[in-house]
Amino acid sequence: MEKLKRKNGAVKGSAKDQPSYRMIQRVEPQDVIMQAAKYFELRIEELTKKRSGHRPERAVVMELIKGFTVKIRSFKGYVEYREGKKVLVVPVYHVFGKPEAYVKKDTVIRWKSPHSAEEIPEDKRKEILQNIVDAMQFRKYPAKIV
Repeated sequence: MEKLKRKNGAVKGSAKDQPSYRMIQRVEPQDVIMQAAKYFELRIEELTKKRSGHRPERAVVMELIKGFTVKIRSFKGYVEYREGKKVLVVPVYHVFGKPEAYVKKDTVIRWKSPHSAEEIPEDKRKEILQNIVDAMQFRKYPAKIV
């Protein structure tokens, strides 16, 4: 967020005037995208298309909508998933000869330090893997869980 403040000037209004995260969660995702596009003075397509040059803005929108961010590094073989201050790296595999990526459903994942001692329950692990695939598909990467 600090990066965006420097890039686009200070956030308008005081901290009290800013919407709460709970209030933002009650808003439809398309409305969040529209409001973010208006705030950042971008077209909606620039927030949703692949390689638009607006990564920080897209990350803010995704985090507001879903509560997590994903850095896609599929050509390097991984995706970085972040929830608040917790970070984990998930391997991503490619189908030879096709522009397609997949995540293995039995992938073991752990938070990076300092949260590495925290266990990730099975239902949360499945949710994280699905979030990663959904984020990749949102960015127009053909991806699936196998």
